[in-house]
Amino acid sequence: MILGHSRGDMPLVIFRPTIITSTYKEPFPGWIEGIRTGDSLIVGYGKGRMNCFLGEPDSVYDAVTSLNILYTVTH
Repeated sequence: MILGHSRGDMPLVIFRPTIITSTYKEPFPGWIEGIRTGDSLIVGYGKGRMNCFLGEPDSVYDAVTSLNILYTVTH
C-alpha cells in the first residue's frame, strides 16, 4: 500500500519469483550463496538422496536465476 500511494505516476511492478537459483554466467556459472535454494533440491534428487518430492504433479517448477532478477530490477 505504501508503494502504491508514494509512487505517483511511475508504473510499479512487484516481481517475486518462487525459487531463486544459482547464476547463469556472472560471477561464474553455478555460483550461489547459502543452501536455501532450489539447487540443493535438484542436486539431492540427482544424487539419489531424495527419492520423493511433495507437490502437485501438474504444477510448474518456477525457478529464476539470480542474475535475471537483478537485471530485471535494475534495467
